[in-house]
Amino acid sequence: MRQPVPPATIESTDELRDRLAHSAYIQYQVPPGLKGARAGHIWAAANATATTVTGDPLLILGDAQDAVDLLLTLLDLWPTTLTVRPKVVTLPRNGQLLLPAALTAEHVNHWAYRWLTTEPPLALEEDRVLELREADTRLRDFLRAHNPTYDIAPGSLGVVRWAGIEDDEGDLIACGAHERTEFTGLPYLGSITTASSHRGAGLGTAVTAWLSRRAVTESGVCTLSHRSDNTTASRLYTRLGYQLDDDYTTFNLNTSQWDQAR
Repeated sequence: MRQPVPPATIESTDELRDRLAHSAYIQYQVPPGLKGARAGHIWAAANATATTVTGDPLLILGDAQDAVDLLLTLLDLWPTTLTVRPKVVTLPRNGQLLLPAALTAEHVNHWAYRWLTTEPPLALEEDRVLELREADTRLRDFLRAHNPTYDIAPGSLGVVRWAGIEDDEGDLIACGAHERTEFTGLPYLGSITTASSHRGAGLGTAVTAWLSRRAVTESGVCTLSHRSDNTTASRLYTRLGYQLDDDYTTFNLNTSQWDQAR
């Protein structure tokens, strides 16, 4: 039977940020200066660091195998060290493939995190972008029709602005949102959507450039994420100057067989 060695505990978000200074996700999602209970749970072992402070149920970064080993240690020590059994876990890209057979990754999502610290080049069609009212009743119906998995909803807490493009009849044909991240208040873009019949015309690029320009001017940075297999979005963000952080994999962790074997 495994005899897990408790991982080292990190007591502050400053230590976490120093340990993961290369990670843009940590630098832009984790606020400095938090200690003790306010810093959440942070553990370190070998070349991996686990944290709950970003709002992720359990985020483990570093070497993929070390990250999985740290996850197994935390599961072995539950509920002593890990007081809340993780149901959703984020690992380095494809880390779920290293899980033992007794643990199952379900609803796997591969995603990339990006950031921008300089104003993007002016995009074609950007002069057509309008700031939309948060209460614009068209937004929710438009998103449901053309992007059912949208990540920022009209009326969401923290939204700074919505932007969009209309056609000659005044119908909405593209939109996007800028919100403040939960812990640091820095800009995050989401729900970038183009009407199905208008895709390929650069409208999504225009909305993203317009929102990014204002976010960088106001805060010095803009962040976003996208599915790793969305090559169209990846090319769009690269053209606008967004840097690419490491890719991540998030999944639901099924521990039923693991529990039976203990």
